[in-house]
Amino acid sequence: MTERASAASGRRGENVLSVLFVCTGNICRSPYAQAIAVARATAAGAALTFASAGTQARDRMPMDPRTVALLARADVPVPAHQARLLREEFVSMADLIVTMTGEQRSAVVRAWPDALRRTFTIAELPELADASGATPDGSAPIDVYLDALRAARPRLRDSVTARVDVADPYGGPAAGYAAMAEHLGPLVERLVDLLANRTTRPDAGGVSPRRP
Repeated sequence: MTERASAASGRRGENVLSVLFVCTGNICRSPYAQAIAVARATAAGAALTFASAGTQARDRMPMDPRTVALLARADVPVPAHQARLLREEFVSMADLIVTMTGEQRSAVVRAWPDALRRTFTIAELPELADASGATPDGSAPIDVYLDALRAARPRLRDSVTARVDVADPYGGPAAGYAAMAEHLGPLVERLVDLLANRTTRPDAGGVSPRRP
């Protein structure tokens, strides 16, 4: 599933950044992250596009109904969604690849080594932003900002939260889905806020989504 948060389109051009969320099955965590990101970026008027895929996804599977319910309760528009297996074309089109776990980040980099510079876990990104002190600059390629984040990784050796994976709730109790939303939602919002500083349109306005 791919969605725009603005009318602009393109990759590494026209000041539009493309973000790819990656999980396992592309029916719980990554589509939840994508929907939250689209709502947040639309409210901010940020020129960002979002897509999602799964390292072991079965193509065309629908979003998990309990994930759909979480989005509905948070007043976040529930998109039409069909799961997609992660493929080279999705990786090559993404300016930033965001995984739910460290193992997924490793899997992406093993399969596509040239994606190393732009692949991060969702948990480490906010802490890398704080540790680096870097700010996205709309006049510079996004890779400059991502390189600054990567350079800050050694400073997070003792950070526990930066290494915490977003747990997969699939097939588990309702409490697991709620925990996923509570963990993932704020991380996605922080990510969008960081990138929106680089890409916000001056005429933008809107209301941020309410978390469940």
